[in-house]
Amino acid sequence: MPTLRPADPDDAEELGHVRHAAWLWAYRGQVSEQHLAELSPLRERLAWLEWFSQPSSPSITKEAWVAVHGGRIVGFTTHQVLRDPIVLAELTEIYVRPDVIRAGVGRALMNNAVDRMAQVGATDLVVRVLEGNVRAHRFYEALGWSRVRQFKKPYRLGEAGSVTVVQYERRLSPPTEPG
Repeated sequence: MPTLRPADPDDAEELGHVRHAAWLWAYRGQVSEQHLAELSPLRERLAWLEWFSQPSSPSITKEAWVAVHGGRIVGFTTHQVLRDPIVLAELTEIYVRPDVIRAGVGRALMNNAVDRMAQVGATDLVVRVLEGNVRAHRFYEALGWSRVRQFKKPYRLGEAGSVTVVQYERRLSPPTEPG
């Protein structure tokens, strides 16, 4: 089982490799081959350094967590919680290396992200996934997320057009007051 810990800027290179490998595995056939060919671990590393350079604020808490196994990062999640004026929580990313798919890494990362969002008062969680990512749909549904809507979203991956995105939500029980 992996060890989970908060990600830090020193992880940017490994995180770039994980995201790159996961994108190639998960999105082939869903995004253009041209876009996949333009991805690189270096480009992803730079994106991570940018992410780490933008800290949380009083109204937005953002976190990245990594799963470490065998001395290497094998997966990660990112999430954010916005409090302005209501609490909105979003799991923004969850990726694991293709060689550890179905080994419990994704489940461990997901459970941790849900717990972390709940700890800061989130009761309604959101995640979005491409319509064609059937494996992700099964994963979220198996972990108690409910499909609530789908919509077209501009295709921000270097091409014109749009993709269909499915939104899942998960409602948590509000924390109980002691006493």
